[in-house]
Amino acid sequence: MFDFFKRKRRAAKTSSPPWRERLAAGLARSREKLAGALGGVFARRKLDAATLEELETALISADVGVAATQHLLDDLSRALEARRRRRRSEGAAQGSARRPPRARSSSRS
Repeated sequence: MFDFFKRKRRAAKTSSPPWRERLAAGLARSREKLAGALGGVFARRKLDAATLEELETALISADVGVAATQHLLDDLSRALEARRRRRRSEGAAQGSARRPPRARSSSRS
């Protein structure tokens, strides 16, 4: 008359893993994807535009999300730019301190 009991039987036949196990398996796959991709990105010595693009692809393909990926890349780009500016200013300060003063020539033609 009513199909109350059929549902229980069907569920018993096709026993799928509990929700928690499925979640853990999905997170493990995402972690493996992300770790593999990040290992390849950070194996490079130089962080440039191509490396940032590779990082973006790795984060999005690992289901990090667009907003989180953009936030991470913006922070990383700002930190890299600040480091470059600091190195340039330190290099310029050291370069000017190392240069001997120019000798002025007394003969003018």
